[in-house]
Amino acid sequence: MAGKSVVSAFKRWAYYQNHYPKMGLLTDDILRMYPDVTEALRRLPADQKYARDFRISRAMSLSMQKDELPRSEWTTPENDTPYLQPYIKDVQDEMNEKKWWKTLQ
Repeated sequence: MAGKSVVSAFKRWAYYQNHYPKMGLLTDDILRMYPDVTEALRRLPADQKYARDFRISRAMSLSMQKDELPRSEWTTPENDTPYLQPYIKDVQDEMNEKKWWKTLQ
C-alpha cells in the first residue's frame, strides 16, 4: 500500500508543476483550438461557457500582474473535471461518421 501513496503523491506533485492549477484553470480550459474543440465549445451550455470565460479572464489578469491565486483557490486534481471531453467526443464521432458516409458515395 505504501507504493500506492507514493504514486499518488507523485501525481499530485506533477499536477502542481503545471502553472494553470495555480491560476484556477481546468485542464480543458487550456486545450488547443482545433476544429473539434472549437465546435465543442460552441455546443457548451451557457453556464459552463460563462464559468470557462471567467476562469480564463481571471487567469489572464493574474498573469499580467505576475501573480497567482491563493493556495486555497488553486484547482485540485479532484476538482479538475473534464467538462469539455464529452462534447469533443461527440464532435469527433460525428466527423468520423461524415467521413464514413463520404466513402460510401
